[in-house]
Amino acid sequence: MNDQIKDFANAIAQTPGVLLIDHKYLETGEADLGLKDGRRALYFLNLGAIADGESCTKMGSAFAYSLKQRNHWFDVVIGPAYKGITIANDTVGALWRDYRIKRGWAYKRKEAKEHGEKGSVIGTKLKDGDSLWMVDDVISSSKTKMDEMKWFEGYAEQNGISVPISGLTVGIDREQKAVIEEPDGSKKQLDVSASQYFHDETCLPVDVVIGVTELMDYLHQDRVEGPDGVVIDDRFMKAFEEYQKEFGAKPW
Repeated sequence: MNDQIKDFANAIAQTPGVLLIDHKYLETGEADLGLKDGRRALYFLNLGAIADGESCTKMGSAFAYSLKQRNHWFDVVIGPAYKGITIANDTVGALWRDYRIKRGWAYKRKEAKEHGEKGSVIGTKLKDGDSLWMVDDVISSSKTKMDEMKWFEGYAEQNGISVPISGLTVGIDREQKAVIEEPDGSKKQLDVSASQYFHDETCLPVDVVIGVTELMDYLHQDRVEGPDGVVIDDRFMKAFEEYQKEFGAKPW
């Protein structure tokens, strides 16, 4: 594991509120935690809790390293509200700090502003031909990413410009089967991962800073400690492996 990725993994484990484990699930199989797609969750990953300078720097460096290693071309990094916004900021800062690569970042407003710096996008002023790269915390259903793409497609059409999204980088892939919403509102679980589903639907590259299996294996094998001691013990690892058998999909 590269140093930047290892630092990111340690930040996940050692920052309070980032890796949440459902101890009720471990005890009884009943879940207190749930995912946006409706599935029960043995664990929850909240990169929004990475909110201090040291941890944000480590997260940004991990995203920047992932982008640099894959040699993707883009002009502006965008992040879906809300967690993706800070990740985009941290990423472009790290690209400059670590590699002297200068890129812009931007995000959409919830509502267009009618005074001052009017508009519906904050950050770099998007111009015709700009290539956008999306970053976000995790991928479990891909709905948020799809919605973000549609919004920027609409923005480009309204403003008579072309600002295509060229790809996606997520901090952590839960490596779970995608869940889509049917026309009647019901949820359907597919046999492919959310990352694979997003790629199949958009034909865009999907990069992962670290997959959840690699993350859990590292934290378990190295007995990484968090605020309350060893983060991933043998008991949790066994439960995680069973959980992935039920919900997991082949890593992207």
